[in-house]
Amino acid sequence: MKQKVILLAASLMGLLAAGSVYWYLHDIEAGYRQREVLGQVVVARESIPARTRITAAMVTVRELPQVYIQSNAAREPTEVVGTVSTAILYAGEQVIKDRVVNEGDKSHGLAYTVAEGKRAITLAVDEVTGVAGFLVPGDRVDVVAHVELPDKRVITRLLLQDLRVLAVGSYLQRSNQTEPVKDMKTITVEVAPQDALPLVAAAEEGKIRLMLRPAVPEGKTDLLPYRFERLGE
Repeated sequence: MKQKVILLAASLMGLLAAGSVYWYLHDIEAGYRQREVLGQVVVARESIPARTRITAAMVTVRELPQVYIQSNAAREPTEVVGTVSTAILYAGEQVIKDRVVNEGDKSHGLAYTVAEGKRAITLAVDEVTGVAGFLVPGDRVDVVAHVELPDKRVITRLLLQDLRVLAVGSYLQRSNQTEPVKDMKTITVEVAPQDALPLVAAAEEGKIRLMLRPAVPEGKTDLLPYRFERLGE
């Protein structure tokens, strides 16, 4: 009986000690919160590899003392969800806005301007095939192919439509100048992977020309291939 009383007393003392520690730590935390100004910051929930589209599941929000929050850290998940990481973000690391880019941001190179599911391909052009140098990044063009078939027939057809111009030469940004680009030799356009194959074939085996589309978007045109034999009709 005496041993049971001793064990009960010891258990009560343990509970009292644990409760005292809990309330002591709670008081310390409360005092700390009163002394320190806390702020909200977005951190990586898991390690995020470079060149990864960030989803809501990859990040979380944490409260930290303001003095420990980076000046350019994201404060809301909406600031980074949907962006692409330019460097690895480690689990628990604050997400710095300089280390993510929005789709279409040209500051980190051409790859970040290519839409998901698309590819960039460069075409050789001159003043005639490239609309006299008036093309600028952001324009949209159609591609006309002029090809001699194996049976010696020559056809001209509207091969692809509404392609976005990503770059003119090595320039990714629109120039403020209204004058045409001199010595323009290449145009980089955005295509679906399946459209790259006929485009390359037409460029290598025949001739292509670009047609500049209006600035205001419009629908596609349905045209039948034109055969050279019809020229005299």
